Amino acid sequence: RDPHYMEISSGNTYYNCGSSGANAKTWLERANGLAKAQAYGHVQAYIIGLGFNDGLDYDPYHLDLGTTSDIGTNNATFYGCMSRIVRELKTISPNAYIFMQTIPSSASRYTDYNNAIRYICNLYADDYDTHLLDLYDYISLYTTSLLNTDSHYGHFTAIGYEVCAKNLQYIWSKYLKANSEDFRDLPVVPIS
Repeated sequence: RDPHYMEISSGNTYYNCGSSGANAKTWLERANGLAKAQAYGHVQAYIIGLGFNDGLDYDPYHLDLGTTSDIGTNNATFYGCMSRIVRELKTISPNAYIFMQTIPSSASRYTDYNNAIRYICNLYADDYDTHLLDLYDYISLYTTSLLNTDSHYGHFTAIGYEVCAKNLQYIWSKYLKANSEDFRDLPVVPIS
């Protein structure tokens, strides 16, 4: 949903490989998750925005956090699956930049999941060119009365998704500007 609004405002092409109700494990297994990303082929960058469902306290969404020893394995934990997602995406597009975003929620159930995202992103920064978009640092953008009004059963309305897209563009743009030297080659990353 957010990619549609980001395309409109930026003029760039975005492919949505999101899967409603997915956690990091089911995203790897679903046809509209990893398989869809593989079908699109080479891209310049990925934004990984998972974790919200993983941290929920009930099945079928919850994914056990695991430990840092699960990184680099195929273990069915958040640490294992998130690190595998990064590796799989880098297999599809070896030169792509990978942006990992934290969960913009102050609910305590997400604290450890956000820390896992930060840990994996930092660990993989050199080998997998991962970059952290710490949405938690911008939590005030996600707790406005407008977003609270434009949600229905935990999902945003079209207006809410447009606001989320604008938030992400702002945060991403700010990150790119602050680290511009790291992205000089972004326009020449081959795409299919």
